[in-house]
Amino acid sequence: MTDTERDTADARTSPSTPTTEPEPPHTGAGTAPAGTPGPGAHEALFASFIEDHGEWEKYRTWSDDASVANHESLTLRAEFDHEARDRDIAWTIASYQSPVGERTWHATAGTPTDIIETLLKSLDTDTAWTERTGAPLTEPTLTAITRPLTEFGWTQTISGHHINWPAPNGETGLRLDVAAAVGATTAHSRPAWTLWGGKRAEQPTWTIDFSRQTPAAVLQDLTYNLALTHSARTAHPQKVPGHGHKGVRTTAPATPTPPAPGRAARSS
Repeated sequence: MTDTERDTADARTSPSTPTTEPEPPHTGAGTAPAGTPGPGAHEALFASFIEDHGEWEKYRTWSDDASVANHESLTLRAEFDHEARDRDIAWTIASYQSPVGERTWHATAGTPTDIIETLLKSLDTDTAWTERTGAPLTEPTLTAITRPLTEFGWTQTISGHHINWPAPNGETGLRLDVAAAVGATTAHSRPAWTLWGGKRAEQPTWTIDFSRQTPAAVLQDLTYNLALTHSARTAHPQKVPGHGHKGVRTTAPATPTPPAPGRAARSS
């Protein structure tokens, strides 16, 4: 073999993950993610999640470009694209009704690693894999999901069929597409919930999108993370003991009641 042929063969057979232990991503309250990190941080996060959570098993797909983590229940999976760059979708999360059943909800993301880390940890709770389909959007559900934000003083704005909760510092936020969330026939295929970072929701530098049947507990874990990392207040919302997600006990400001849904679509 020539040197070029040998180098090409080595590149095809070498593992996608680094052979040396990468530096773990820095996370923690009070530090806002600054843009989308390089692929090495996501590689390290995927590897550490598999190592720290025995209920999840890693396996390769037909392509070396992606790795998949499967929950032992065979109803939750997280796929990581090793080749994703910049604003590409790096992560795809999917939940299924049964090991051979239809998909119930899904998420796609190319976000800062602290948000992904929170999402992965939320997937490893009992709530995530036992409540495989979220309840239809109601005012109590909406209040539960957004309560960590309102507890930190985030205010909502309404623009058409979108409800937005931008961070006080304007660097991130939560957006709800009400039409998609209630299963309107013309919008059920759109993401119902979107976490975003950047100048504003219409011009994000990163997003994480969730289908309408995503369990409220999973979404609340992420809004709690946003509230801690993108708020000026130092007081933390009170956690509800005995739950896999972080909740709050205090009453949140009133939120608008979503339009009454028609016949709900089965698609997630």
